[in-house]
Amino acid sequence: FTFATTSFLPRSQARPNSDDGSSFSSSVFTTADDDATFSSHTSTSKSRRQKSSTASSVSIDATTDDTAAHTTSADNDEDDHFSATLYLHDSNVVVDAVLAATGKSSMSDLSKDEMDSMVPKKIVIKGYKSKIDSQYGTSVDDSYVAFNLQCHSCSEGANSMNHLIVMSLAGELQAVYPHNQNMSFDAIHPSPVKKQTLYLGGNKDYTENGPLGEWYWGKSSMDAEGYVELCDGLSGNSHDSAWSNGHADAVWRPHSHDESLVDLVNVTTGAEIFKIKISDMPSTFEASTNKIQFTGGDKYLHENERVYGAFLKTAELDLTDQVELDGNNYVVTSLDWIAGSSDGTMTIIDLDGSVYEPGTPEYESLRGGLSTLWMGQHNVEYFGEDEYMMFDNAYDPTAQVFVGDSRLLVVRVNEEAS
Repeated sequence: FTFATTSFLPRSQARPNSDDGSSFSSSVFTTADDDATFSSHTSTSKSRRQKSSTASSVSIDATTDDTAAHTTSADNDEDDHFSATLYLHDSNVVVDAVLAATGKSSMSDLSKDEMDSMVPKKIVIKGYKSKIDSQYGTSVDDSYVAFNLQCHSCSEGANSMNHLIVMSLAGELQAVYPHNQNMSFDAIHPSPVKKQTLYLGGNKDYTENGPLGEWYWGKSSMDAEGYVELCDGLSGNSHDSAWSNGHADAVWRPHSHDESLVDLVNVTTGAEIFKIKISDMPSTFEASTNKIQFTGGDKYLHENERVYGAFLKTAELDLTDQVELDGNNYVVTSLDWIAGSSDGTMTIIDLDGSVYEPGTPEYESLRGGLSTLWMGQHNVEYFGEDEYMMFDNAYDPTAQVFVGDSRLLVVRVNEEAS
């Protein structure tokens, strides 16, 4: 099982009142032996493996533990370290979903391969409470993280299972939505209009396309019935979507194969309202967009192009200035700047002060000829004060090789100085 995507939830996503399914029993169903392999996309950074450099981490463990299982256990040492363990086998919601998918009457009827493809043996959460609790009001007990566990290359094929999970940072399970491996969620966002609700970008059959969905994870029964498809099932880029600030009941969706287009569609009917067209988007950018963000209301569009190690910002948008082309309404805009890639327009200054200007041999040789200092990056978000935060995978998706150590990275963009 691997992490497909992760999202931290704001405090406005209130804790659900749950007393009939949110606590797990002390039993664990064990079938996997030591040759089972589970991994996490988020554990490739060397620095993230060091206890001194991270506040909390999550791992999927495949080792057999025949001792009595527990939901949480805390080590109150001088570093304020805590540890918690989740056993999804103990959830009635998960058990019911597994039995329905396999046609078995009992979990004990499943073979080892079937169980390995259905549920991770355990999820271990470790961290330091003092590094999470802060003056800003965050705490391990009432701050939540949502993540989707996806089974890759499982021996049971279409009978494999994914698990969308909401838990506190202390490891207390809030809700779980088990679903077939043919649908994973590449985008997870807290809903801006409903509490205890996520809106999700579905990836159907590994096509990186699928429906936009909504999951009310606050249901006290913790079942999967809170999931519904939005936009009347309209398929689109699974990597991201963004709720419109200026249009009621509308959501922005990037195109899957044309980085110059972003659609605004009705969240109920899926009807297209209009498109944004970036007139000078480099033709080299193709099937690469995995993040969009609007700032200033719906005034500026930011896009991340992971395949090319670039992120960009458009000129100011005037959504009232529309033109009709090929029977569709467009708002046409242009690029303000591109940071990174062979098409980059911004000078890049490294952490050590080294300066790389576009068009120079030094710039073009960055990352082994990729013309950037970040590559395969995910979740590039503008956080204010000219800063963009991202997870730099340091991975070249085209060559399928790592080009450095993955890392959490902040890039400060000085627009006036380019």
